[in-house]
Amino acid sequence: MNGQFAAIGFERVGYSGTAKLNAVVGDTVAAAHLPRFTPHAIRKTLALFGDDICATLEERKAWSMNLGHEHLTTMANNYIPVSRERQGELIRKLSGHS
Repeated sequence: MNGQFAAIGFERVGYSGTAKLNAVVGDTVAAAHLPRFTPHAIRKTLALFGDDICATLEERKAWSMNLGHEHLTTMANNYIPVSRERQGELIRKLSGHS
C-alpha cells in the first residue's frame, strides 16, 4: 500500500436507492459501538463543519462540490439553517452593533 489510501471491501457499483448505503453505514457505526445514524446525518455534519472552517465563498463552493452538490445553494439551503433571530445577530455583528 506504500502509505496510500486504498479501497478495501468496497465496489464501485451504483445503487438504485439508499437502502444498501444506509445498511453499510449503520452496520459500520454499530460495529464501532456508536449509535446508528444515516449517511444523510454524516453529510449534514460535514456541511456544518465545512461552514465553520471555510473562510471564503470559493472555499464553501469547493466544500459543497466535495459533498456532491452541483450548486452551493443546495448546501446552504438544506444543511446550514439560520433562524430569523440568528440572522439578526449576524447582521448586527457585521454592521458593528453587536
